[in-house]
Amino acid sequence: MTGLGSPASAPLATPERPWLGLRAYTPTTAAYFYGREREIDDLFRRISLRPLTLLYGKSGLGKTSLLGAGLWPRLKVEGWHPLLLRLRFDADAPTLVEQVRAELAGVLGQPPVPLWQQAFDPKWREAVQLQRPVLIFDQFEELFTLVAPSTENDAGARRPDRRDEAAALMAELAALIDRRPPGNQPIPDGYDWRESAVRIVLTLREDYLHELERWKKLIPALMNNRVELRELRGPDALDAVTRPASKGAQALIDTEVAQCLVCFVAQRTPDTPLDEIDAVPPLLSLLCTELNEARLHSGAQQITQAQLQGQADQVLEHFYQRSFEGMPAGVPETVEALLIDSGSRIREACSRDTVLSAMRAHGVQTPEAHLDRPCTRRSSCASGVCTPWARIALSTV
Repeated sequence: MTGLGSPASAPLATPERPWLGLRAYTPTTAAYFYGREREIDDLFRRISLRPLTLLYGKSGLGKTSLLGAGLWPRLKVEGWHPLLLRLRFDADAPTLVEQVRAELAGVLGQPPVPLWQQAFDPKWREAVQLQRPVLIFDQFEELFTLVAPSTENDAGARRPDRRDEAAALMAELAALIDRRPPGNQPIPDGYDWRESAVRIVLTLREDYLHELERWKKLIPALMNNRVELRELRGPDALDAVTRPASKGAQALIDTEVAQCLVCFVAQRTPDTPLDEIDAVPPLLSLLCTELNEARLHSGAQQITQAQLQGQADQVLEHFYQRSFEGMPAGVPETVEALLIDSGSRIREACSRDTVLSAMRAHGVQTPEAHLDRPCTRRSSCASGVCTPWARIALSTV
């Protein structure tokens, strides 16, 4: 199991480079994460009240950032012990249940016994109640995508041999949520079946909600406490631009220019009141990052209105081209074909080996060096803004 935002891999934000583009914000960069205060409050309230919370939304809206840079710090401040988790499905990984048990046991200093035993057995319950652990599963849709039957294009990614493990994990979570042993196991004497302090947060893309709902018979409360993450509203988007930009001695962008930038990304006229904008696409951070890099290159103190008008409509195209710089012709189209299905959904289950093989077939000598490049998929352009640009994060393959 992998955590989110480990020091070795987490990108750094600085006063001169406060936006992270397509990279996720983490606990390390939480001081630069703005615009989601309302969602953080809502999630925290729900987690405090119920054992299971579901967060879902379209791909690319920033669910991982919300978890790592928003929810995680809030839980820590309020006395909870959040664990940001992502299940491993590679051949060398322990079973899914073993991964989760080990994570919780590591926090509690206890043996990796079943979750419901850690929560309700008097031998271990006190430690659970003191630590108040929150198991936050990021990209939980991989439980469905990576154990589905293999196809010719991505057989290397899928693990149909782990299908029984997926069922076992869901049964383990159900026992914890419903306060009972799994299946037909007898109820042991002496257990304290009052609500445990353990909390579970499942996060997944909205196009896999139907897959999760199939488990509702096993976990009746599965869909009862859910939050949809939507695109930023205008005022929140403005905060996401201006507040990180104000960490240094001088703001990198003034409010008027930032408002024009938000309107540009939302495909609205510059004089549109922000309160009238209810959906700002998630490429806002990328545009800020690219304009800021151009500012640094020019030696300017701020991102200006002239820069926005002269460069913004070219930034995304330049970013796309730079992502595949030095690769033979045909590689972008090949990678897109592997990572985006016919319905324009991102294939997050496509295997690393499959992508590497395709890139080698096009003459890329060291394709491994390119797999940490975030890139975007080009699509139709309107009003100078390319929409929709489906986000592909090769680092997650």
